Amino acid sequence: MTLRGLSRRRWLLSSLLIAGAALLAIGIAAERHVGAHHTETGTEAVSRTPTNAQTVPSVEAGGDEANHIDETASAGTRRTETPGGETPESSESSAETVLGLELESNALVIVAVAASLALATVTWIRNRRGLLFATVAFAVVFAAFDAAEVAHQLKESRSGLATLAATIAVVHLATAVVAEQRATPAPS
Repeated sequence: MTLRGLSRRRWLLSSLLIAGAALLAIGIAAERHVGAHHTETGTEAVSRTPTNAQTVPSVEAGGDEANHIDETASAGTRRTETPGGETPESSESSAETVLGLELESNALVIVAVAASLALATVTWIRNRRGLLFATVAFAVVFAAFDAAEVAHQLKESRSGLATLAATIAVVHLATAVVAEQRATPAPS
């Protein structure tokens, strides 16, 4: 391989890693925005009303009397609970955890973006096979999570976020392909 060809692949790999990190951050922010907007407008579950602790039956828009409002004097908030005792927020967050880690927590997003940027820098500077194969593994793992996110967003009927997640998956797969091509020597 010529120096010019190696330089192009280094540029491409680093660019893909940076693009993947940027798109991941944008996707998480967009999903949080959509989720926050949905919570604010989709329910009248939270309102400030200090009262004594009591349970009051509630009839929601669908006539579902299984939901009830739990009013607590100490917190002064009203929160709708489902029959299983979960609030809508807790059922949403439990779906976003893997191995006990909340996938969209600020700390984990920062670590993922920082790791991607660090790999972009190091793979630009060095051409070590082990590092490139680690980049392949990193990109494949992220592509798998992106594919799961596509399915999740389609299930939630959020086609825009599903399209963004699919785009991120393609970027991560392209990253894996380019890193693998750089890691395997060209036949002489």
